[in-house]
Amino acid sequence: MPVRNHYRVTKYDPAQRDASGAFTGEDWTALSDVGKSFNGEQLSLSTYLDMEATHLVVVASFLDESATSLVVAEGVENHNQTFGVTEDAQLSPIEAT
Repeated sequence: MPVRNHYRVTKYDPAQRDASGAFTGEDWTALSDVGKSFNGEQLSLSTYLDMEATHLVVVASFLDESATSLVVAEGVENHNQTFGVTEDAQLSPIEAT
């Protein structure tokens, strides 16, 4: 299946990535970081969930704007198997509200 569009949604500054694309900065990267301090501020569950929700809104906007009917997950980072999306999973579009 040909790829029409490729989007990457990330909260990390691209300047803080190494040659392989891995983030090298000092910032939270996972749910397991809730309660830890970064840049002098403790990461709350609320802040974590707000950022995750923002990512979903952005993805929904991409889908809506491009009239996309199918999304394939690539580069899935699910190290602890905490959610059901796997690499190359075909996802149904979601409606932006």
